[in-house]
Amino acid sequence: MRLSDSTFSSLTESDWREAFDQHPKIGDRSAVDRAGESTWAAQEQSSTMEASSDVLQELAEHNQRYERRFGRTYIVCATGLETADMIADVKRRLEHDPQYEFAVARDHQRRITEIRLEKLLDTLASDAADAEGLRK
Repeated sequence: MRLSDSTFSSLTESDWREAFDQHPKIGDRSAVDRAGESTWAAQEQSSTMEASSDVLQELAEHNQRYERRFGRTYIVCATGLETADMIADVKRRLEHDPQYEFAVARDHQRRITEIRLEKLLDTLASDAADAEGLRK
């Protein structure tokens, strides 16, 4: 993970914005499917998959407010969060000034990426172990 830390620290604002633009909106089930990463994104947003339509509508409204205020998709490391936690988070973050919020969004993006790197490494290790077992 040290390599990812050094990579994160070298990214420009444009790099971060590009990463933010690749995220499906929290609670938008069709966006998760279109993102081409439905397995991981769906796991990360699992609490929204079971939320009522009223709760998803509220989340969508806050997503839109966030996009109007900051000009990008609301990014949150949703792993382990309930939908109510995400709604409280976006409401709180809407009060941030743009520079501070950019730093907060960067931190969430970093955490999401670290979780996904760990999943990838675990998958590769498991695949390697399975392949080794087949050779015996």
